Amino acid sequence: MRIWGIIFEEIIVDGEIYWKADIDNPFWEDNKLKIGLNQKFLEKARQRGVKKLILKVGEREIMRDLPAPKEIKAKDKLKEYEERPSLFSGKPPMRIYHFVL
Repeated sequence: MRIWGIIFEEIIVDGEIYWKADIDNPFWEDNKLKIGLNQKFLEKARQRGVKKLILKVGEREIMRDLPAPKEIKAKDKLKEYEERPSLFSGKPPMRIYHFVL
């Protein structure tokens, strides 16, 4: 499946939903390896009831909890995101949150 440029598959284990996502472009910032996950992807995961993300970066797979709304609010406050123009005219920009691996 694909949501807003992120290719992923849904995995259900013991009734819990996991999304395994391919991360194409990790980046270094402040001597830390980081990834970007867009706001719509995170919102859809929350709506779907996803508990964990399995992030495939190259050959590595890293499991992490889906970021809580409180964590996203903190990233908003600290400006730990970037905004990219929408592909659709008249639409708000796409917000991409940065996470340390």
